[in-house]
Amino acid sequence: MPGKTISTTVTFGVILGSGDYPSPLTITSTGAIAPSAYGTTALHAAYIAGYVLNQGTIAGGIGARGASRANGGTGGTGLYLAAGSATNEGTINGGGGGYGGPAANNTNGGTGGAGGLAVDLRSGVLTNNGAITGGLGGNGGAGIGPAYYGAGGAGGGGVNLAGGSLINAGVINGGQGGGVSRGLNAGGAGGVGIEMTGGSLTNNGTITGAIGAAGYLGPGQVERPGGSGASAIDQHAGSLTNASIIRGGAGGSVGFFLSSSVANGGRGGSAVHLAGGQITNFGTMAGGSGGVGGYTQFTSAANGDGGSGVDVVAGNLANHNLIYGGFGGGSPSGAYFPQGG
Repeated sequence: MPGKTISTTVTFGVILGSGDYPSPLTITSTGAIAPSAYGTTALHAAYIAGYVLNQGTIAGGIGARGASRANGGTGGTGLYLAAGSATNEGTINGGGGGYGGPAANNTNGGTGGAGGLAVDLRSGVLTNNGAITGGLGGNGGAGIGPAYYGAGGAGGGGVNLAGGSLINAGVINGGQGGGVSRGLNAGGAGGVGIEMTGGSLTNNGTITGAIGAAGYLGPGQVERPGGSGASAIDQHAGSLTNASIIRGGAGGSVGFFLSSSVANGGRGGSAVHLAGGQITNFGTMAGGSGGVGGYTQFTSAANGDGGSGVDVVAGNLANHNLIYGGFGGGSPSGAYFPQGG
């Protein structure tokens, strides 16, 4: 078969192997799949003999903005891969979450929508030589008064690895959580770089969790704390072989405000939260640094604790190089074993 080449922007979701989009599918450096419909998956690839080469952009559709007091919609997935193989030399992004709807009648604005997954890998082989990033969480809805601003939406994950093989020689990042401009609610949690429930991961590039949401000045001139950084990898099963860099997300910083009280910076995320499966490390696994605490001209709060290099709950870890915790206000740990084993 001659296959198909995309060199302009396609504004709807594509199914690999369909009549208009046979395999092999090539997206050139000027091409993009970027659906305009809310929350739409950009590319669905479940064709056994299928192959995708992306040198351009694959991006899930953004989530819908919430109506009054309603939450924003979830962003769409960039690439769903359930069979065949794909090579990324460009960018794959999850769709951004929709903004929360505005407040009304002394009730909170809506929560921002969650960012979409960049890649949902169920089976097949994905080779990444480019950039994969989870979708941004949507901002919280605007409030009528200072206390009624909605919470930010969670950032999307870079990759959901449920099966198959992921070979990374590029960059994989979790999406940043959505913000809050005022009020009592927090910014959205950042997305993990990779959520592993199966399959195999070989890393020769960089995998990073998202930075925690920044602190801000809330009602009554009271600072709100920074959010925690996300883990680069949350592993429950499967095998991970690392020969390069895996880094937890930094904690959110607060910084300087003319405030009546100060708040702490956020904790850094772990490089890997290991709850099952096998890790073999020949590279570097580093916890994220803690966020800078709030301060005024008179006083200051604590910086956030650094994240662990590996937080071991279950599974097996074989280390042949460097594992260390992130810098912060507390004592970081390299490999943390809460069960003592």
